Amino acid sequence: MKRTIILSTLAATAVVLFALAGVASADKPESTPALVRLEPETGTELIAECGDFQVLTDFVVDGQSTTFFDSDGNPDYARVHLRFVDFFYRSDTGEGFTEHDHSNTLLDLPSGNEVTSSGVSYRVTVPGEGVVLLQAGTIKFDQAGNPTFVAGPHQVFPDSDTQKLCEAFA
Repeated sequence: MKRTIILSTLAATAVVLFALAGVASADKPESTPALVRLEPETGTELIAECGDFQVLTDFVVDGQSTTFFDSDGNPDYARVHLRFVDFFYRSDTGEGFTEHDHSNTLLDLPSGNEVTSSGVSYRVTVPGEGVVLLQAGTIKFDQAGNPTFVAGPHQVFPDSDTQKLCEAFA
């Protein structure tokens, strides 16, 4: 969840900076979608509490944001495509697995709210065991940021189902 907040903030900041740059212009209102490349961000996130150890992920995320404008030239919404490289590992031994994933987010710019998140946010595939953690599909949010629609397996957010992940790392 922390990663979602970081990414939404990152995307919204890039979009707002782009929008503010256009406000000072005396040209006709902007209507063409505008692409902004997002600088890579890194972080560490707790994925599961597994009794004697934790499963953490160190991640790098980058991507691009496309801002769309209304008929008056005001930023309306942004589509953000994110690319993740995760290293999921045991907190006590450092042993783990690397994964590469992609997701898409739709941001309502006037409110700053994340509207929809879709794609694969987390996936851990263990050799000989298969997929033991999967956060994929679509989540739609209300104005308060609460999930209103969830489709697909979501083992990290909004629910937590990390038993198979813990077993795989045991």
